[in-house]
Amino acid sequence: SYEEAVGLIPTCDLLNHHELFISSKLGLAFDGLISTSYFYLGNSFGNEKKIHLYGDISSNDLILSKILISERYDIDIDLVLETKDRTDDIENYLICGDDNFNKSQFEMGISFADQTAEFINLPYVNYVLASKKDNLLSELNQSSDKIDITFEDSFNEIISKENISESSIDFIKMNLGSIYFQLTENEIEEIN
Repeated sequence: SYEEAVGLIPTCDLLNHHELFISSKLGLAFDGLISTSYFYLGNSFGNEKKIHLYGDISSNDLILSKILISERYDIDIDLVLETKDRTDDIENYLICGDDNFNKSQFEMGISFADQTAEFINLPYVNYVLASKKDNLLSELNQSSDKIDITFEDSFNEIISKENISESSIDFIKMNLGSIYFQLTENEIEEIN
């Protein structure tokens, strides 16, 4: 049940869920080109103030994309939620989730995580581990010391179950070092 669950939630969801306990050791952070979301901006960007969002959109994508674009480009964008994949007649997109890797679209995109990490000068914490039960998090925290190494060691087995392109797999392998599950002082500072 929801009361007995532990799960990853977007960091911006913490603004609305004060009842949750948050792990001080586990989450999902990025500090590099790999990301769960990518901007695809065409020649019309700047004149056209709409960015279309598609895929597994989270509160982070909605909130932080407006802040990033405003701060980096001095453009107040309008976000348009899409139910269909990127098309040629719409130039400016933020695609969230696996769709970036299924067809290697990420190669033409700008990493949301990289832009965010560069903007805040800290690793971008996309998700944190949360629960309504503090003891459930404590148990997971105690067994988390080598989670980053364990992930890297089991990456080939994990990725073989996914339906993504070979170039995407190569890209992820090259960037494994910029994915963090274990939170350090830097990630805690970014969350705060």
